[in-house]
Amino acid sequence: MQGLNDQTNKTPFEHIIRQSKQMVLLAEQDNWQAFHQLAKNRHASVVQFFKDYQSSSHVWLEQAMEEIERYDAVAQQKLAQQQKEIQSQMLGVKKAIKAVDAYNKL
Repeated sequence: MQGLNDQTNKTPFEHIIRQSKQMVLLAEQDNWQAFHQLAKNRHASVVQFFKDYQSSSHVWLEQAMEEIERYDAVAQQKLAQQQKEIQSQMLGVKKAIKAVDAYNKL
């Protein structure tokens, strides 16, 4: 997970993008505790970003938000995929328990 602690960013926007990319990596690695902590930190970064750049052009801010939303969508997709896999595994475990119970009743 090289680069997660790299705080050298050229702009606040790049810092937010880096955090979003890190969230995707953490989701891929099933590191949900770090994912949620980074999500909180990134939210604070986004709020500060908009406070600092309120006077910037509307178009530039829209582009920034689109980029952030794109990484959010990837992270949410990974999270949803992981949840589906867990539900599938739980269903398999429930079926196995029922089979063992049925066998034990014989």
